[in-house]
Amino acid sequence: SRKCNVEHLKMIEDVINRLANNAFTIKNWFIIVFSGLLTIYLQKDASLTIWHTLLLGIIVIICFYSLHVQYLWLERCYREKYKEVRLGKCEDFDMSIQNLKKTTFRNKYISFTFMIYLWAFLFLIITVIVKDYDTVCNLWCSYCNLFCL
Repeated sequence: SRKCNVEHLKMIEDVINRLANNAFTIKNWFIIVFSGLLTIYLQKDASLTIWHTLLLGIIVIICFYSLHVQYLWLERCYREKYKEVRLGKCEDFDMSIQNLKKTTFRNKYISFTFMIYLWAFLFLIITVIVKDYDTVCNLWCSYCNLFCL
């Protein structure tokens, strides 16, 4: 039983390591895609407008943020599963986390990860403002004239 328990813990550790690796890979891909988007936008003969860049940037941020949070949450669920097996609460050789999905606390991971992607969004906004300062100023002035009068 002890040997079976150790093997069960090793399998759960492997799952946790894969999930952590996937979360890291998602961050790397996010940086690559986001940097590529900004590089294309910052070229002199760029075919992307402000609105295309903002829309694509927001879509990229939301997609990668969602994937990142999902992997972090699943990793946390398997860490809880590891604790159950280590403490002997799990009798059989079970890898299911269905009962843990409802009880595992998500907000701590979501808020930290959100800050990373919020900084990317702010960087996107600042890049758009700096590159197309005149266009942004004209848009802002027309917004103020439309709604502030």
